[in-house]
Amino acid sequence: MLYRNKYYKAMILKLELQSLAEQQKIIDIIEPIERFKRKNQKLLNLILKLILENS
Repeated sequence: MLYRNKYYKAMILKLELQSLAEQQKIIDIIEPIERFKRKNQKLLNLILKLILENS
């Protein structure tokens, strides 16, 4: 019984770590985009305006 409890605890920890890793991957993808967006907001607004005007 004790073995089974340790096994389940290990499985839960593994799933929690996988979840944290996935969250970090998402953050690693979004963070540079957000940084780019902040630095280039005027440029992005101009591009969006041009796209909307030409559609």
